Order: sequence, then structure tokens, then C-alpha cells
Amino acid sequence: MSQLHRIALSMLRCLSPQNARLLLEEVKTAEAVFDLEVLKEIPGLNPRLPEEVATGAALRQAERELDFMANSGVSLHWFEDENYPARLRTCPDAPLLLYSMGEAELNPSKILSIVGTRKMTAYGRMFCEQLVQDLAGAFPDLTIVSGLAYGVDICAHKAALDFNLKTLAVLAHGLDRIYPPAHRQTAKKIVHQGALLTEMPSFTQPLGWRFVQRNRIVAGLSDACVVVESAEKGGSLITAYMAREYNREVFALPGRTIDPFSRGCNKLIKNQVAVLLEKAEDLIREMNWDRNVKQQSRQQTLFPLLDGAMQEVFDLFAEGRDYDTSELYELLRQKRDCDMGYLLSILLQLELYCLIRALPGNKYRLY
Repeated sequence: MSQLHRIALSMLRCLSPQNARLLLEEVKTAEAVFDLEVLKEIPGLNPRLPEEVATGAALRQAERELDFMANSGVSLHWFEDENYPARLRTCPDAPLLLYSMGEAELNPSKILSIVGTRKMTAYGRMFCEQLVQDLAGAFPDLTIVSGLAYGVDICAHKAALDFNLKTLAVLAHGLDRIYPPAHRQTAKKIVHQGALLTEMPSFTQPLGWRFVQRNRIVAGLSDACVVVESAEKGGSLITAYMAREYNREVFALPGRTIDPFSRGCNKLIKNQVAVLLEKAEDLIREMNWDRNVKQQSRQQTLFPLLDGAMQEVFDLFAEGRDYDTSELYELLRQKRDCDMGYLLSILLQLELYCLIRALPGNKYRLY
């Protein structure tokens, strides 16, 4: 598929990402979506789609976007390609494509999102910086994700930069601008020690609803989401609930009941949406990241029992995190052609070997 038609497909207003993927299963290529003769043969098609395609507006806009990408060093990540974030791909509402500027790997071994209020306190700042510092000492390959907003977001990015971690800034606008402008210098550093990431084409304005929309990317990119401080309502709580829907672990920093920017975190903990987080060790233990050394030793011992696809699946658990079946399926498909039944048979064998165990919600964890 050409990049032109992929970009144009993502710009069709009458198609959600979910419906666009269903349509691609029917017509096979993005080019076919722009063939009116092909569209005529599809029963039950949204009548607005042929009308929008006929205007040619999406293709013209896509041509402008390709020109911008060529002149700005922007990369494209299509949902079927290897450079697309595998964790995000498992989310039902994942965007068809992402634009990036920078050098960061979007499929690192460990990736953590840190979010919270734009009006963070000294308490929140001290905790955020200490958390990132401690995690950086234990896991120098960790990537930190946030949204480049005021408060917790920019604190998390700066801490990642200070402690030599990669960091991804997920934007709610195109890569032709930085919002807020005050964070331009930090954004420049992120390009060299991470990446700026967005689903929005260039010249997209940073409107309020787009920040909520981008939060699903912050949640879906990560192994876990940390909420540092939040009022009872706000974008960071939306991100936390999205992360739970995506079967990600959520952590929250507790605070005094009288502190307005601790109420959201306390609520998440009270409602068992988030795990109470006091220090980095809590997150490491809950995520099973402290098993890495033991897992490596165990793999060497058990290696003769495993071969082929079974070893490939087992190797994924060496990262020390839980996986659901859909995520494992997507990761295995990157290595070999297989169906879900084949994966389930492998998981059963690994269970019988007492190497992994099943968890609620179609998730699996190393024993």
C-alpha cells in the first residue's frame, strides 16, 4: 500500500479507526478504498464514504502531508507495519497510523506512562523526579511516556532526559508546532533522546477534545500508567481508566484527603482502579520486573524443553510483565504466520510445563 493512500484513509472523516480496519479486511488495500467501483460492490457501506472519496479532499490533504513529512524529517508508522507500537496495536481503538519525529524505538522492552495534573505541587514534583531516578538506576532501557503538558507531564519528560532515559511525548496536534510553546526547548531535546508522536496530521490545531483523544495513545503505548497527582476530574483520570480498559496496570500516588490534587489519586486507589504507589520498588514488584535475573537463569535451564514458536512465546515473558492473548498473538504474528488456535496450543503447553500461569481476563504471567 502506498503511503499516500494510507494517510488519505486516516483522514476520511466518516470512518473511525475500527471501521477503517474492517473495511481494509474487505477490500485488502488502502488504494481500493478510493476506487468508487470497488465501494459500489460492498453491501451496507456508509453512504457518506463514496461521497467523501469522490471529492478527492483526503488525497489532496495526504499529498500535502507527504510534502511536509519529506521536508521535516517525519516518519510514518502504519498499524500493520513492524515499526508500529505493538502494545498500542492490541487496543481496539488504536489509530491507523502515527507520525513521529525523533529516534526512539516504539517497542522497547519496558515502557511506562506518567500523567497527572497541570498544577502539580512540590510533593508531586519530588515524587515524580525520585521515581524516574530510581527506575532509571534499575532499568536504563526504560522509556517514559507522557503528553508534554504543564505540570506532571513536563516534569516526567525532564526527569527522563536528566537520567538518560528515552522519552516519548504524545501530542494532541500536528508536528508542525509545539504546544504549549513554553516547552519547545524540551521538545527539541526529546527529538534527540526519544520522539514526538501524534496521530494528527500537520496543521492540526490543539483543541481541547483532541487532548482527550490522544490520552488513549498514552495509555495504550505503555506497560503501566502512573498517576502522580490529579483532581477529582481531569484528563489524567481519563487516561487511567483507559489504561485499565486496555488491561494495563495503573498506579497512583496517595495524598492527604484535604489536598485537592490528591483526591483523584485517592479515588483511583479507593475504587481499586489503581495500586497505591509509594516508591519505585512497589511498581517493580507489582510489574514483576524484579524477576528479570531469575527469569534469565530459568530460561537457560529450561531451554532444552522448548523450541521454535514455543521458545519465542516464552521469551516474551522474560520482560517480566503480563500479557493478554490478543497482545501475544500480535507479537507472535510479527515472527511467523499463525492463527489464534496455534497460539492457544502453545500457551497450554507452557502451562503444562508450569512455566506460565493463566490469570483472569485472558492474561498470562510467568510462574
